[in-house]
Amino acid sequence: MKKTKFSEEQMIGAVKQLEAGRSARDLARELGISDQTLDNWRAKYSGLEVNEARRLRALEDENRRLKTMVADLSLDKEALKVVIRKKRLELVSARRDVAFVMTEFRSSERQACTLLDLDRSSYHYEARPDRTIELREQLIRLARQKPPYGYRRLWALLSQRGHRVNVKRVYRRYRQAHLAVGRLKRKRLQRSVPVNAMLMAPNQKWALDFVSDGMASGRGIPILTIVDGFTRECPAIEVGVSFGSR
Repeated sequence: MKKTKFSEEQMIGAVKQLEAGRSARDLARELGISDQTLDNWRAKYSGLEVNEARRLRALEDENRRLKTMVADLSLDKEALKVVIRKKRLELVSARRDVAFVMTEFRSSERQACTLLDLDRSSYHYEARPDRTIELREQLIRLARQKPPYGYRRLWALLSQRGHRVNVKRVYRRYRQAHLAVGRLKRKRLQRSVPVNAMLMAPNQKWALDFVSDGMASGRGIPILTIVDGFTRECPAIEVGVSFGSR
């Protein structure tokens, strides 16, 4: 909006002179303005005081600011509607959406990144070139020639061929290329008849084992426990300081 060189007091004073009966042409020539400008002043400030004019000016500025905010929000809403229809999977898609909003809706870079919740440093990010392409190709070639070899043996072969590379990097590339050979699961044998099912009466099978305990003085004592395999009862417990082989 073009800023006038006259203040509200001067414009209201000119309107009051017109209302007092002064000629509009003479007053316009004195102020250096056109008759049309003077008519605009009369239509806007007729019957107003200085305080009222200032209040009206403040209301107009506030109204203009709110209209600008509503227009910006409407534009942001429309941009989000267009972007949400797309399926954003990764950073590349997010950067493409920011560029789309900047082009189609004439938004600034800062506004577009804020709207789509993307950091500006991420928008300007440039991926570093992959320096391990040759290593990956050589690793895949060796893995296909030697299917049983793991990543350590493949790393040894690469080292023999002049590749100075850490074994951890070889392992990462090995996993990324899905070169690991699955291990065969061990087949576990299941007994069809439990051993205890053959026991028909007590005293057919005993199991014995040594356990240990300690006294209040701190000295350890061995304990021999005997368990019946059929009744699961303990027919005897032998406690002693030491036990001989007999």
